[in-house]
Amino acid sequence: MVNRIIPFFEEHPLRTAKADDFRKFAQIVRLMEFGLHRSIQGMTRIVTIVQTMNTRKPSRFLESPEAIRQPTLLRPES
Repeated sequence: MVNRIIPFFEEHPLRTAKADDFRKFAQIVRLMEFGLHRSIQGMTRIVTIVQTMNTRKPSRFLESPEAIRQPTLLRPES
């Protein structure tokens, strides 16, 4: 993986919101190659990177009036 997939995507970068996450993923894989995941300090460094990954904005759909009305349709009648 390290010798094929990561170099491929570094040569052909993603053009989506996931590009930054991929760079972080590649950094983590390389840290693990050096065995840093075997120490508390290394694992702390990796966890710090992971916590910044896959952050996305909440769905705008949840703000729509239609989404707000949906739960009332699912409530059982009293």
